[in-house]
Amino acid sequence: MEKVKTCWHCGRLGTARTGILKNNINNRYFHDDCFKEFQKEKDERLNRYVELKIMVMHERALRLLEKQNADLEMYYDESAAVLEKALEEPNKFLSSHEMIVAMELLRNEVRFKKEYKVLTHKVDFLIPEYKIVLEVDGHTHKYQKVADTKRDGNILTELNRQDDGWEVVRIPTKRVEENIAKLMEAIVTIKKHKQELRRNNNGFIPANFSKRDKEFYEEQMIK
Repeated sequence: MEKVKTCWHCGRLGTARTGILKNNINNRYFHDDCFKEFQKEKDERLNRYVELKIMVMHERALRLLEKQNADLEMYYDESAAVLEKALEEPNKFLSSHEMIVAMELLRNEVRFKKEYKVLTHKVDFLIPEYKIVLEVDGHTHKYQKVADTKRDGNILTELNRQDDGWEVVRIPTKRVEENIAKLMEAIVTIKKHKQELRRNNNGFIPANFSKRDKEFYEEQMIK
């Protein structure tokens, strides 16, 4: 005797012979029409979730700006533009900090490419005018410095092969939270500093750079 199953959408009982079918969701069974409706509703819920997540992330970005006593009126258009882009392409902004950086770049009329692919890597911000790859580093980057260094090297090799003078600048999220108004000055200064080190060390950044120059490198954002 065929075992009776419950449709996980409408709740009615049935068997495969009477229209209940297994639809590749482990052991959950659906009527054909119910499965289509289930998939539609699932997609709608996912879209609502993604939209809500982006809205919350954007609101947190504004709150972080407010904590810096930033004049939010100066960011109104940029805030709207970032939110619109994030809703159109949900994978473009992965954090509130990236949203803040994008707003600040736009406020300074700096063109950038977000989540730009270089080889197999995607960089947070590619800024062609300044030949800067800008990465916004969260807490976890403290534990992946070797991987980041290797990644940066691959990215720079590729970019400089096409057009010499590129540099990777990494800004910790902590600094973004403290004084975003210093972003442009900081990344330009940091790039200049790293390029000077390369000139003085046969094109390489010294192995002890991150420790020796940590204070200089990071505190450009809070001067």
